[in-house]
Amino acid sequence: MEVIALLVLVGIVALLRSKLQRDGGPDVGWSANGGPTEQATSASAAAIERGSERAVARALGRVESRRLAGGFSFSLGITFSLLIVVLFGIVWAADFEERWENIWLNAPIYAYPLVGMTIVGVHAAVTRERRDGTAELFASCPVTPAVRTVGHLRTAWVPVVAVVAFLALFGLASISQSSAFGSIPLRTAGDVLAALTLAVGATFLGVAVGRWAPWWPAPIVAIVLVAVVSSRISGIGEPGHWSQRRQLSTFPRYPDYDPVFAIRPVWWHLAWLVALCAATAVVALLHDRRDRLVTTAGGITVVALLVTGVGTSRPLDENEAELVASMVAHPERHQDCIERVEGSFCTYDGFEDLGRMFADELEPVLAGLPAAAPDGIVMRQLFDDRLEELDPEVRDRLPSTAQLTGADVNLGYSSHPEVFDASRISVGLWAVGLPAWARPDASVQVIAGEARGVIALWIAARGLAPEDAADLASAHPDPNAADPPTAFVLGMAWPEPCEVGPAPVAWARQDLAAARALLALPEPEVRAGIDEDWAVLTDPDTTTAELMDRFGLPSVGPIDELQPEVWECTY
Repeated sequence: MEVIALLVLVGIVALLRSKLQRDGGPDVGWSANGGPTEQATSASAAAIERGSERAVARALGRVESRRLAGGFSFSLGITFSLLIVVLFGIVWAADFEERWENIWLNAPIYAYPLVGMTIVGVHAAVTRERRDGTAELFASCPVTPAVRTVGHLRTAWVPVVAVVAFLALFGLASISQSSAFGSIPLRTAGDVLAALTLAVGATFLGVAVGRWAPWWPAPIVAIVLVAVVSSRISGIGEPGHWSQRRQLSTFPRYPDYDPVFAIRPVWWHLAWLVALCAATAVVALLHDRRDRLVTTAGGITVVALLVTGVGTSRPLDENEAELVASMVAHPERHQDCIERVEGSFCTYDGFEDLGRMFADELEPVLAGLPAAAPDGIVMRQLFDDRLEELDPEVRDRLPSTAQLTGADVNLGYSSHPEVFDASRISVGLWAVGLPAWARPDASVQVIAGEARGVIALWIAARGLAPEDAADLASAHPDPNAADPPTAFVLGMAWPEPCEVGPAPVAWARQDLAAARALLALPEPEVRAGIDEDWAVLTDPDTTTAELMDRFGLPSVGPIDELQPEVWECTY
C-alpha cells in the first residue's frame, strides 16, 4: 500500500513538473512599475530605464521562480521529501513512541534533501548563460548581472512553500499513523522555522556558488562541504560529552537522553540561521556589486553572525544550570504525579499522557502483588543516562552518583512496547527487594539461581495472556550480539537496552525456564504458595531449585555460572 502511495505521489510530481515546463507562462516583458505583460514588445522593452532595477528584479524573480519549480533538480528534491513522508510519516511512524516535540526538532534534517536539491537547481539557473553558451546574448541585455542576481535571490519563496507543504503533509501523516504523545510546546515553532530558513539559505547559497564558482560540480561540492561541516559541529564533544557549540550546526545533534533535560536555545539558533542566510546573500551580491549599500549590509551581517553565534553557543547561565541539575537530582520537585490505589506515576511536564499509559499498563501488575509484598511504589521519570553527557555547568552542581541512585522505579520516556515490558519487570524486581533500574556502564547484579528472580518474573507477568507471559520470561538476545550467544545472553530476560536502558540484574537461562514453568501453573495455586512463604522465597539464599521443589516442578538442572557484565546498547 505504501509503495502504491509513493508511486502516486511521484506521478503527481512528474505531472506538475511537465505542466510547468510546458506552460511555463508567456514571455514576460518588464516595465518601470514591474508589472508583467502578456507579450513582450519593443515598446515595453524600451520602458526599462535607469532606476527601474527593482521592478526588473521582481519580474525576473517571477520568471525564475517558475523555472525553478519546474526544474528537474527541484522536482527530485520534492520526490525525496515525499519519500520521507511515506517512510517516516506512514511506514515507520508507528515505531515512533516519543513526544511530538522529539519529532519536530528534527524538522531541519527532514528538509535537508529538498534543501540540497534546491542548491543544485538554483545553481543551474544562475549559470544558464555559461552552460548554454549564451553569455554574449545575456551581456547585450539592458539588465546588469547584479539585477539578475537579485532576481535569483527572490526565488527563495519557492523552496519555502515546498518545505511548508512537505512538513504539513508529514504532520498529517504522522498524526494518523504515529504513536507519539504529549503536547507541542511553543519552542517547536522555532524548529519548524529553522527548516524554512534552511530553504531560504539553500537558494542564497545556490546563487552565491553560481556567481563565484559557475562550474557544474560546484553545487555538489558545496552540499558535501555544508553537510560535513554541520556534522562535525554537531558532533563536538563526542564521544560522551555535550557541548552547546553543537547548536551552531544547521542540524544540531542532541544527546541520547530526553531533551527535557536540555536547554535548547531554539530562538538563538533560528537567529543564527537567519544571519547565515543574510551573509550568504551578501556574498552573492558582492560578485557584481561593491557599493556602499552592499558593503554596509556585509558589515551588519558580520556583527549579526557574531552576536547570534555567541548567543547560540554560550554556556548555560547559573539559573539554567541550577534548573537542570535540580531536575536530575530532585525530579520530585519538577514532576506531577498520577495517583492510583496501587501507586504513584510521576512525570515531567509534557509526559502526562505517558504517565497515564504506564498507570493503565501496570495496574494488573500492582494489583496482583502478593499480600506480603511492599506497597506504596513510586514510579517516576529519572535521569538514566551518563552524567558525562550533561552540560559541564550542570555536572558541577550535581551530588555524587551514589546520591542520585534513589529508591524510586524508573518510568522511562517512551511508549515503546519493550519499555512497558521493562517496567513490568522493574515492578517485580522492586517487590522482591532487587535493584529495579541501573545507570549506564554499571555491571548488573547476578541473581542466577536465586528464587526471588523467578518470583519477580512471575509478578511482572500479571495480567498478560499465557503466551505473552512466557515471552516476557524468555531471553531477549541483542540481535547484534555474538553468535553463538553466551550463557549471559541466554539468561537475559531484560528487554533491548537500546530501547529501555541497561539491565539491573542478570538471570541464568535455568531461571527463565523455571519462571515459565511457574507461569504455567494455575495462578491461585502459585499466589497461595508465594503468600505463605514470601519471606523465604524472596530471601537471597533461597535457590531456584528449592522454589521448584516447593511447587512440585521438575528440576531445571545445574545453574550456569555468570560473571557480572554490562548489558548495554551495541549501536
